[in-house]
Amino acid sequence: MILGIATSHNRISPVFDCAEHFSIYCIKDKTVEKCEECRIPATSYSGKLATLDKLGVECIICGAISRELHDIVRAYGIDIMPWISGQVEEVLSAFCNDRIADRKFLMPGCMRRQKQCKCHNRLETKQD
Repeated sequence: MILGIATSHNRISPVFDCAEHFSIYCIKDKTVEKCEECRIPATSYSGKLATLDKLGVECIICGAISRELHDIVRAYGIDIMPWISGQVEEVLSAFCNDRIADRKFLMPGCMRRQKQCKCHNRLETKQD
């Protein structure tokens, strides 16, 4: 799997729409095999997604995202895990170890904390 993470200063970028820095990981058997850092200027949503698609990205982890861009991501056939926050290495480790649904990775204010947010409906909410 090729995973793209929108980054800003070694953290998940708080807003995907204006993110320009991405870490692209090749993950096989829950192990990171390689990483590539790239800059994708935020000139247009479709341009950003075309570049990520060309890099082979199959899934994106990001912070907040607008409805419009979320729909464009899905139109490209790319899975997306929005509303995630934290240090990139910690989030990457959680993703590889099936712990990305842990509440500590949710952006502050995400309603999923109260199990009402539909943005993570494909992920199971971890009980405290």
